[in-house]
Amino acid sequence: MKKFKYRDDRAVIFLDPYGMHVEFDLLKTIAQTQMVDLWILVPHAIGFMRQLQKDGEIIEPLRRKLDRVFGETDWFGKFYKEYSFENLFGEEETSLKKAVDEKELIEYYVERLGQIFCEVAPSPLIFKNNKNIPIFALCFAASNKQGSKTAIKIARYLIEKKHG
Repeated sequence: MKKFKYRDDRAVIFLDPYGMHVEFDLLKTIAQTQMVDLWILVPHAIGFMRQLQKDGEIIEPLRRKLDRVFGETDWFGKFYKEYSFENLFGEEETSLKKAVDEKELIEYYVERLGQIFCEVAPSPLIFKNNKNIPIFALCFAASNKQGSKTAIKIARYLIEKKHG
């Protein structure tokens, strides 16, 4: 097996997953190479947001899938808040309500990438449908410390050029 030299061996991966099929452990593996940079098309609104019920009633298999995609279970407490209200009989009740929007969701995902990659472009490219609803986000993450500043500079230029 070939031994890799971090100075000479570099790669860029473009992941365009079908739905939520890219789990966080795969992203960790890519980041740990310290030589592979990543462009990932994240289905944040048509994938992640669509799975988040307004009242927090997420079926267990789907919740486990989201745990694997986000690489942690803490997402639930960040995306849902408990609200107290008085019912018709004057009794206090509590309910879970979704407390995250598309922008906050992608910020969370970028933050998660930043926990495993040495640097991440802070503002992904957002793709919207013809009704101006965000459906995908194109994120960039660099795993090589030596080249990350340049890689992020190039990624930001490409993202900003597309936005502009």
